[in-house]
Amino acid sequence: MIHFDPNAVTPYIQQLNFTLEQEVVRKFTLQASYVGTLGRKGQMNRDQNAPVFIPGASSADNYNDRRPYMPGTFAAIADYMTAASSSYNAFQLVSNRRFGHGFSILADYTLAKSLDYVSSDNLNAGVSITDNSNYRLDRGRADRQPQHIGKVSFLWDLPKVQRWNWVGKQILSEWQVNGIWSVQSGTPFSITAGQDTNVDGNTNDRADLTGNPYLDTGRPRNDLIQKYFNTAAFAVPTLGRPGTAGRNIMTGPGSSNMDFSLFKIFRPREKDQLQFRAEFFNILNQVRLGNPTSAMNNANLGRILSAGAARVVQFGLRYAF
Repeated sequence: MIHFDPNAVTPYIQQLNFTLEQEVVRKFTLQASYVGTLGRKGQMNRDQNAPVFIPGASSADNYNDRRPYMPGTFAAIADYMTAASSSYNAFQLVSNRRFGHGFSILADYTLAKSLDYVSSDNLNAGVSITDNSNYRLDRGRADRQPQHIGKVSFLWDLPKVQRWNWVGKQILSEWQVNGIWSVQSGTPFSITAGQDTNVDGNTNDRADLTGNPYLDTGRPRNDLIQKYFNTAAFAVPTLGRPGTAGRNIMTGPGSSNMDFSLFKIFRPREKDQLQFRAEFFNILNQVRLGNPTSAMNNANLGRILSAGAARVVQFGLRYAF
């Protein structure tokens, strides 16, 4: 069942930006920007008929019997409301060497912070907040938003070879080299209890924070994989509570990646082109660790069990006439 909040209003977004740009030398520019996006009156759902916790009389078998409106008849009532807010604030630095003499390079860095209550489609996916009586407990860093992002990309048309006749013209000329290197800090994640500790029918409760959860991320890779954070700093909340650990208070491993490609154009006839492509994804075969297991009821709590794709190489031919 869905209830439309009579106080719901139209959501809106405010966008802010301020940029300074300077051409340092010919064809080379430097740009510094502040970029902000503020979301207000965002759409979200909460269960208006959430079960009430009754000490000593609350279990997974009597959710509907503990609901305030027509217990035993009505189940969850998704309350459509416009109470969510979000904010994105970032400093962006961009340097650009515009294309000239067959070469260009672009480098950028972003320092960002993004906060919200929900980062997914809470409206259509159903109720997903932790505590329906206090949705502000879910305000925290946005999912999948790294704090630091850096990228460098380049394109280089290699000079044509003016000697060695056919070999210089057809084999050694018209090569293009491309590359993009990216590095970023880790993405946020929450430590969850792995069970319905506040007995409201949703197993999205977070753990209690009881100590310092952070360990040195400069340790050897195998140590990070086996125990990324201090698991002893968390505990399963007592029955009836959603947990004291904030949403997305932890940060996963950072990552680095280099993609590289070579293009070559052959001209079998004056108006025809045969393009050869060699593309190398994660050419350095760098290990990009995923976020660790974060549910308290999982035997692998704190361990990293996933990683990004290894090196991938592909070749292609394209004929244009």
